[in-house]
Amino acid sequence: MSTTTTSLLTLPAPLRTFLASFPLHTYPAIPPPRSNSLHDPAQPTMWIHAPLADPEHNLLSADVECLKWQAHVALRGVERVRVRWDVAAAGGVGGRLPSVWVPGGEGGELIPAHLIPAWVERERGGEGAEGYRDEAARDESRAWVALLEGTVHAALITFHPASTTARVSSLAATLAPPPAPLTGVSSLLPPYGARVPAAELETRYAEAVGALSERLGGDKWFLGSASPTPLDALAFAYIHTLLHTPAPKLRTQVTRRVNLVAWERRVSGLVRAAFVKAGEEV
Repeated sequence: MSTTTTSLLTLPAPLRTFLASFPLHTYPAIPPPRSNSLHDPAQPTMWIHAPLADPEHNLLSADVECLKWQAHVALRGVERVRVRWDVAAAGGVGGRLPSVWVPGGEGGELIPAHLIPAWVERERGGEGAEGYRDEAARDESRAWVALLEGTVHAALITFHPASTTARVSSLAATLAPPPAPLTGVSSLLPPYGARVPAAELETRYAEAVGALSERLGGDKWFLGSASPTPLDALAFAYIHTLLHTPAPKLRTQVTRRVNLVAWERRVSGLVRAAFVKAGEEV
């Protein structure tokens, strides 16, 4: 029976001759890379959107969302963090930047933006104080955060959209394709909300910048804090971005406030000093 089966599976001579010209070679399996590969990060590395200009000397991202976290890391006392901007946003956690790659385990760990504060506290040995002088100052900081993330951020999106990548909700960003609108012509629900005219938004923005300048006054840090707080990191990110925007109606409101310009210049030096370009000696 085996002889019959073998004869049935025998290839015709012309086909055997043709296939003989293409012999089948086998090679040994490639072993996996060692866990101590040179590709493992030796120092924490933050993935950011590219700086505005002169990346050899300017390591601050042109994207205000990335700059917020750069300032947070620097002003909380973490030093010598490498930065790179050759990674596309799709390479970050959730398809967004910034992300922080830290040593440890097999090839390190990639941390999303919302976990950066916890990582910073681990780097600082678990010191959890935020720097506000009292609970009242902490409560007041929430109002200023709302002003920066609300009015000032809206002005950036409207008059200089390239300055920020945060223009969609976290829900919409996780769905592909994005969800259909909940209201309007294509929905059973009537439209709601109000569209703020550009002129009114510009007025609100000018008032917000004026309020920030008045609240800072001649203090070293916002709200009279003795050391930098998360509010200072947020304020620096917006003020720095506004000072370097090509939109005159945004930039002029800040340059008219001398104390904001001087404060941004001083804090900018502190933030820059905390980062090193990836690939350079640390």
